[in-house]
Amino acid sequence: MDALAAELLVALESFVTSTDRLAVLYESFYNPYFDKADTSQIVEPTLNFFDEVAERIDFTDDKPDPASRRHGYRSTTELRAWLRDRLPDFLPAQGV
Repeated sequence: MDALAAELLVALESFVTSTDRLAVLYESFYNPYFDKADTSQIVEPTLNFFDEVAERIDFTDDKPDPASRRHGYRSTTELRAWLRDRLPDFLPAQGV
């Protein structure tokens, strides 16, 4: 696995298992993903997943108000639940 992909997966896993605010995910995943941007070594399914995560972050707020919700925003709690469901498909297999 590419080093950048591994770093980003660790950041996502850390966010899922924490109670961190969205700003932490921007610093640990979103900014490095776009700043480092050498995604040529990241395999397609993982790259697509990262793109989807970034898009969902764009429409996430720690506590979206009703107007934001009408525009498609979700809460950090909802993003965390979605990541909890999807992330295991991209983590390296553990155990036997």
